[in-house]
Amino acid sequence: MSFGPDTFTVGTTTNIDAYPAVSPNNDYAYNNGSGGDVVAEEANDRVQIVSTTITILVRIVDPSVANGVELPVEADCFSDTLFNSTGVAARVEPGGTNNAYFTYFEDDAANECRLLRTDGGSEVLIDSVDASLVGGSARLHSLVAKGTGATVTLTWNIAGMAVPRSIGDSAANRKTTGGPGFAGFNSVANSVWLDNLLVRFSRVPDPSRTLRLIGAGL
Repeated sequence: MSFGPDTFTVGTTTNIDAYPAVSPNNDYAYNNGSGGDVVAEEANDRVQIVSTTITILVRIVDPSVANGVELPVEADCFSDTLFNSTGVAARVEPGGTNNAYFTYFEDDAANECRLLRTDGGSEVLIDSVDASLVGGSARLHSLVAKGTGATVTLTWNIAGMAVPRSIGDSAANRKTTGGPGFAGFNSVANSVWLDNLLVRFSRVPDPSRTLRLIGAGL
């Protein structure tokens, strides 16, 4: 069983915190951002990051997922050939705290595949790897956080990395509450996007999605 994959199919471009417009609940809420900063876009049926001023952080508020502190999340995340990207997020704390972990692909960084923690909007690099990849395409990102005690173990992957990586976070600011979601930043409106977001209620991977790559670059 799972939440999604959400293909963000809409008849009218819709702000993410009003999507889908189905009573009684929408599925997403801003942790950092508001209004039209992120939309489910009609033209391409995907999430577009519109804001160019902040790192967007969105949590899933569907009741089946909202409190899933150890649920794995994955999505097709587009990055450009600069430093703009979307990524998946775990431990997105509710209430607009801007606290979470998230994946990110930064093409102009030495280690382009990255895992970050945001502490009230202050970003901390947790792990990174040089996989000799380039931007300009969508790659499957995945992330799961386990443990709510002295150490949080994060297992993450971006398609094209040799293997998924696991790292422990025992910092005072480690995240022990919150559910899955997604993040993103772009310096040009609508330059990056996200699609096919999936949260699994089991930890059994889907081999058909493991190496998913959309676009030109390797």
